[in-house]
Amino acid sequence: MTRNLFGNQDLGLLVYRLVIGACIFMHGLAKMQGGEATLTTVGSAVANVGIHEGFFIFGTLAALTEIIGGVLVCIGLFTRLGALGVAITMLFAFLFQMDNGMMKWIYPIEVGVGFLMLFLAGPGRFSIDAMISGKR
Repeated sequence: MTRNLFGNQDLGLLVYRLVIGACIFMHGLAKMQGGEATLTTVGSAVANVGIHEGFFIFGTLAALTEIIGGVLVCIGLFTRLGALGVAITMLFAFLFQMDNGMMKWIYPIEVGVGFLMLFLAGPGRFSIDAMISGKR
């Protein structure tokens, strides 16, 4: 029994994709529902790389990346593209929180590495990507 349970990486990838994709989707949705002030604060993370205007636009892009990336990862369609977008967004979140103590920056690192893992590993057999490529 344990051989079958622990030998199914594709099932593990499916469960992981569903959970992490749904969680990041909800984070992006909360940002959008927070309105202009929230999106502007989120977008101000780009100041850490020398961009000092357009914070609202960057915040909106971050929220949409989390929403769209979360959906793509959940359903396993263009999984690597969605995962890379979210991983890059988490890099900016880390830069934004870097000076606020470990409890603030650890979450973007954990989530970013999780999405980086999906970018590298791919979605697994139980995905639309696998159906399209014929690897199912």
